[in-house]
Order: sequence, then C-alpha cells, then structure tokens
Amino acid sequence: MRISVIAPDGKVLCSSRDTSVLSEQKIKTAHTDEFESFRLKWEKSGITCWDFGDLPEFINSPETVKTKWVAYPALVATDDDIKSVSLKLFRRPDRALAVHQQGVAGLFKIHFAKDLKILRKGLKLPKALRAAADFFKGPATIEQRLLDRIISDLFCKNIRSADSFYAHAEEVSPILISRGQDLLDHCLAVLKAYHNLRKEFDTLKRANLDNHAVQNFCKDLIADLVRLVPESFINLYDTDRLIHLIRYIKCMGIRAQRALVDLEKDQAKAMDVKSVSDRLDKIVKTLSPNASNDKREALEEFFWMIEEYKVSIFAQELKTAIPVSEKRLEKKLAQIIRMI
Repeated sequence: MRISVIAPDGKVLCSSRDTSVLSEQKIKTAHTDEFESFRLKWEKSGITCWDFGDLPEFINSPETVKTKWVAYPALVATDDDIKSVSLKLFRRPDRALAVHQQGVAGLFKIHFAKDLKILRKGLKLPKALRAAADFFKGPATIEQRLLDRIISDLFCKNIRSADSFYAHAEEVSPILISRGQDLLDHCLAVLKAYHNLRKEFDTLKRANLDNHAVQNFCKDLIADLVRLVPESFINLYDTDRLIHLIRYIKCMGIRAQRALVDLEKDQAKAMDVKSVSDRLDKIVKTLSPNASNDKREALEEFFWMIEEYKVSIFAQELKTAIPVSEKRLEKKLAQIIRMI
C-alpha cells in the first residue's frame, strides 16, 4: 500500500510504501513559521507547581492560520536537577505522551522533594551486600536505580489537571516510603542469590583449573546468569518477577552441583534447552519494527517459559510456576510465528 501525505491544497508533500513517511521529520510545510509563532506564545518554562490550568490532549490550529495542524502539549522534565519543568508543544502524539509522563514525574519530584530525600536514605544497601553490587556497577548505581524505579512506578502518569495531580499526590504520599522498602527487600534477595552463585562458580572453577569441560560449563552458565539478571534488572522486572528470578538462580546452582556428578547428562538436557532458545533468538533478531505489541508480549512470555522449562528439567524440586513441557513450548512457538 502506498501512503501519501497531502497538503490542504491537494499537493502531495511526500509519498512512500514505508509508514515512516508519516513521521514529522518527513513532512515539510510552507507554514512552519505559523506553528512556531503559536508555540512561542503557548509554551512556558520554570514551572514548579501545577498553576497553569488543565492540559488538553491536543490543540487544533487557530482558524486564522492558512495551514491546519494539531499540536500535543506536554510537560517536559528539565536538566536542572528537577528544580522546574517546562511546558512544550509537540507534533507527534506518541512523543508527547512519553515526554509528558516524564514531565509529570519531574513535577512530582519537586512536590515530594523532602519525602524523596528520606526515601533515598532508606534505599542504602547493607554492608554485607555492597560487594554483590559490584556486579551491577556498584552500590551507588543500584541505589539510584531503586529510586528511579519507584519514581517511574508512582509518578510517571498521563495526568492533565491540577485536581488529578494533587489527588494522586495524596494517594501516593502514604505508600511512597513503604514501596521503596518493599522494592529494596526484593532486590536484596536477588543480589544475595546472585552473589552466592557467582562465588560458587568461582570456587568450582578454581577447583577444576585443568578441566576444560567444567571451565566451559561455568562460563556458559555465568553467561546465562548475566542474561537473566542484567545490570538494569531493577528497571526491567516488577516485584513478582524478582521473586521468580531467585528461583531461577537457585536452579542454576542445583544444576551446577548435579553437573559435577554427570556432566554428560547435563549437556544432553542443555541441548534441548538450546534448541528452543536459539529459535527464540532468531525470531527476536529478525523481529520487524512494526511487529504488534501482542507478538512482543508473546515473545517475552516465551522467554520466561524457557526459564520455567529449565527448572523442570534441572531442578524439579523447585517446582514451576506454570505448566511447561517441550510440547507446550512448541505450541507457543508456533502461535508466535503466526502472529503479525
């Protein structure tokens, strides 16, 4: 299908079979100055509280201008240590929404400045686990990620009125500190399990310096662990997923212990997992930018199904969170392949 962008006078501005022709970078009009003039009158900076009225989802161009357009107002977080936010107009609704949620969070950070100082102090890692944080760029990075996650979860909202803003502030105020503590507790459990397993692998490698099979086994398992728990795991996973991460990490530890007894048996099972994982990787690498959200969600679900499958074959005593088998994996994979 060919897509054309047509001006009000009927002139074709640009045309292509690529949907990117619709992006604002590809649309040039002769009346940009009219929009810029309107933008300058509408936008403002130095905002520290919601004192600018309600924000509409969009604004139509004034009847007096020659070219008709639609603008999308959004709050924008600034780079001045969140002492203020700005109000700007955007031409793309998706861009405006993403920016606006961050801007709303910025305004909440001003509103809750004192509470966030208390929260930050409460997110300090205990000395016993500060060494574990070195696998994730150190304690300071972990602590900042924890704070950022709470701010993202509680403050990044598409709020467009003062009433909604202050109502949400009242709702969040009683739970802000407790949510931070809850997230910290879950992350500390992951850090502890992660650190213990890495120490276990180090011990295993030192005890088998001349055993190339064991060395390669440890190398592969560490790579799997890093993939499962990346540096950004705090930002990626919700608390429910963090609970499952601990079980998956324990599975790796149990697998390592059993592999020392019968490495050949372990590798036979590993080949079954690799066959499925490789097919997932192939789909992800060739995934179209226009792939549906349903397909992306299905791929994520399939990734976690593989982790549960590992539990079922390497550490059955930990039990799986969902029914999983090779047959179920094949069925899910076939569904994903058919999705757009």
